[in-house]
Amino acid sequence: ATILSSVDSILVAAASALSVDFGLDKWLKKESTKIWFYRLSVVLVGGIALIFALFSQQTVFAVIVFAVSVMTASIGAPMVLVVLKRFDSAKSLMSAVVVGLVVSVMWKMLGFGDYISEGFVGFVCAILVAALMYRSDSNPTFRENESRK
Repeated sequence: ATILSSVDSILVAAASALSVDFGLDKWLKKESTKIWFYRLSVVLVGGIALIFALFSQQTVFAVIVFAVSVMTASIGAPMVLVVLKRFDSAKSLMSAVVVGLVVSVMWKMLGFGDYISEGFVGFVCAILVAALMYRSDSNPTFRENESRK
């Protein structure tokens, strides 16, 4: 029951990220259409998860460790940067998310995860890219934008 509850929560969160966080629901005007779009997002994410579960050769533990590593690299690095008030422009943080995700997944796909954790490599690369992007970014930081409101 605990596993099903966790899977249900993750499924709903992933569908919400797909439909709301990426702004895909902004094009829909009617509320009833948005509700059907949200439901379709849940079915789509659930279908992808089902296909992955049916054809994956890895153990559940290995998949969870990989997911946590990717999440650490793609979301953890920008969170640390915001908390430390470093390199927190929109461009640098979004670059950190993308680079952390791509590097950690590619590191695992290339088979280097056996030697150095893909989460660590993605995290370090995300922070380095955020620092480089921040130096080239002329837009104000999130904190400066928030203080103007």
